[in-house]
Amino acid sequence: MNDMNAGLAAATRFHFRRLHRRDLPQVLHLAELILPPATQNPQLPVLVQSRETLGVIAEASNRLAGFAICAIVPQTDYDCAGSARSLPRFFRGLMHRMISRPLQVDLLQVAVAPEWQESGIEEKLLQKLDRELRQFGKWIKITVPETDLPAQRFLHVAGYRAIQVLRDYYTSEDGYLFESR
Repeated sequence: MNDMNAGLAAATRFHFRRLHRRDLPQVLHLAELILPPATQNPQLPVLVQSRETLGVIAEASNRLAGFAICAIVPQTDYDCAGSARSLPRFFRGLMHRMISRPLQVDLLQVAVAPEWQESGIEEKLLQKLDRELRQFGKWIKITVPETDLPAQRFLHVAGYRAIQVLRDYYTSEDGYLFESR
């Protein structure tokens, strides 16, 4: 980033909010703009619209400055089938899972527009995403690609610890599973 862009980024006020479906065109445009084709997630349009996806965006002057998106990993060890009489048991099991089991997510993508890439916005996006996730519980497990070093550094500083290497988790690269309690 040159000095002019650094000054612009420092003087810019960012607004952070949850990602909405209406943000999809801007998110896709930014992803195409800054990510090499080999690292773009081809399922991003579907994932952004999914109810199992949580994302945050940063805006500056009504423009998308960056985004962070994660997918909630379903944990289906409770029985969803059965009659209406089993609904109370289902909800008790669901509540127990929410209390005693971690929320597990995959970090899908973090992207920042070129003019703000050295402004610290990626860390702020991850902080906001972490706050959003903590609304669902304190015990969180998050998987990040091995090549996403800024996300790994953030998670370490935020109190997460790496607990497992997941070989070929992202098809062509490993994933690191982090945990925070």
